[in-house]
Amino acid sequence: MTSKAKSTDVKFDRPRSRYVQLKFGDVVQILAMIDSHGQSKKLAGKTKGDEHKIRVPSATVIAVKELVAAHPEMRRSALGKRVLYGRKTTKIKAAGVVPAAESVATGNNLCCGFGAGG
Repeated sequence: MTSKAKSTDVKFDRPRSRYVQLKFGDVVQILAMIDSHGQSKKLAGKTKGDEHKIRVPSATVIAVKELVAAHPEMRRSALGKRVLYGRKTTKIKAAGVVPAAESVATGNNLCCGFGAGG
C-alpha cells in the first residue's frame, strides 16, 4: 500500500488591500533572498508587465545611484549603467517629449523607469 503524496501548496496570508507599504530595506533583503535561491529570473519573468510597478521616493533613488556610482564594478555593468543613466520609457516617446539624459544630475526623476506618476 502506497502513502498519499504530500501537497506542495503552501498557505499564506494574502494582502487585504490593493497596495502594501514595505520598507525599502525589507525589499532589498527579500530580493537578495530570492537571488540567493536562484529564483531571480523566474520572478523577473512573472513581473514584466505594466501592472507590476512600484513607487520609490527620490531620496531612495539617489542613495541607490550614489552606491552604484561609487563602485566601478557595478557602474560598468549593463544594469549599473541603466541605474545611473536610465532609459527612455515608451510613454515619454509616445508623448513626443525627448528628455535630456535621465539621471539625478539633470534633476530628471524618470530614471530607471521611476517616474513621478501614479
